[in-house]
Amino acid sequence: MKDPAFLFYPNDYLGGTLGMTFEQKGAYIELLMVQFNRGHMTSHMIGQVLGQNGGQIWSSIKDKFSVDSNGCYFNERLEFEQNKRKAYSDSRRNNIKGKNQHSKKSSIDNKNIGHMTSHMENENRDVNINESKEVNAYVRNEQTEKSIQEILTYFGIDDNPANHLKHALVAKMVSTLFANGLIDTLNTQFVNYQRYKKESNEKPHGLNSFCGTDELKFLDGGWNAENWANKLRTYKEQQQNGKATIQEQKPDFSEFKLRRANASE
Repeated sequence: MKDPAFLFYPNDYLGGTLGMTFEQKGAYIELLMVQFNRGHMTSHMIGQVLGQNGGQIWSSIKDKFSVDSNGCYFNERLEFEQNKRKAYSDSRRNNIKGKNQHSKKSSIDNKNIGHMTSHMENENRDVNINESKEVNAYVRNEQTEKSIQEILTYFGIDDNPANHLKHALVAKMVSTLFANGLIDTLNTQFVNYQRYKKESNEKPHGLNSFCGTDELKFLDGGWNAENWANKLRTYKEQQQNGKATIQEQKPDFSEFKLRRANASE
C-alpha cells in the first residue's frame, strides 16, 4: 500500500521559499504533491499543473527540481524524505515479523535493548539500521577505493602508519554503505557536504563523528546528518536574499556630500 504521507518541516520550507510570491509558493507545493503521487515529472505533466501561462512561474521555481537520466524533474528533498519514511515503515513491519531483533548490550546499563532503539523516526537519518548487512571484510573495488581516498584526503589523513586506525574506520564505513546499496548516496552527500562547509565556513565534523558508528551501520554519521544538497541550496538562497536586503537598505550619502562641498566653498 502506498504511503499516504511524508514528513514536512515548516522551517525548512520557509527558508527555502524565502522571497517567493504566494503564486510561486502555491505552484511549488502543487508540484511537490504531484511528485509525491506520481513520481518524477515530465515537462508535459508540469505544464498541465501550471497551466497555459505557467512558463514564468516555472522559470522562477525550476531550480528547486533536479533532472533525472530520463529528463524528468524531481525535488531531491521530497524523494529523500519519501525513501527515509519507506525504510522506517519497512523496518517496523519486519520488526512485527521478528526480523529486526538483535542482542546488542547497552554500555550504560548492560541490558538487552532489543529492537526499540533502532526504530524512532528521526528527521536526520535513515533508521532502517537492523536490516543492514554485516560487513566482516572490506570491500575493495574502484568505486569504494575512490570514495575512501576522497574522504581521507578531505580530512587530511595521509599514509603515515600512525593513521592506520583512521584508514580502517573510513574503509569499514564505505564498505558497509556499499554493501547496503548506499554508496551513491554517500558520494552525493559528501560532495554537497564539502560545498556547504566551504561556502558557509562552517567547521567540518571530526572524522569519527563524520563517519558514525559501526553499531548503527554508519547511518548516524555527519555525512547523513542533513540533506546536504538541500542545506547548501537554502544557504545560497539566504545569502542572496541577504545581499539584496543590504543593497536595498544602503544609505544614500550623495545629498550629504553635496552639502558638505557647498559648505567648504
